[in-house]
Amino acid sequence: MSGKYILKGLFLLVLSPLTIYYFMKMPGSEVTINSIVILFFTIFLIYDEITLSKDHSVNRHPYQLIIDRLLVAILIVISIDVLIAFFVNGITI
Repeated sequence: MSGKYILKGLFLLVLSPLTIYYFMKMPGSEVTINSIVILFFTIFLIYDEITLSKDHSVNRHPYQLIIDRLLVAILIVISIDVLIAFFVNGITI
């Protein structure tokens, strides 16, 4: 197992419950300039996942696919929340 995927897996173990807790307990969110970084990071990971999926020379194990796609899915959910909050509340400085 690659060290990269060990760190990604540990990050998912921390990020998944925190994301669920955030959506259960927080009524709304503020959009700051730091939230824009999440949007760029999500776009970058989606692009990376699409290029890796189309490239047949890259062989990933099933656990690597699961880790990558779960991370992208969680970031997409967070990005959707950021976009909705931006359109509803605007940006907070």
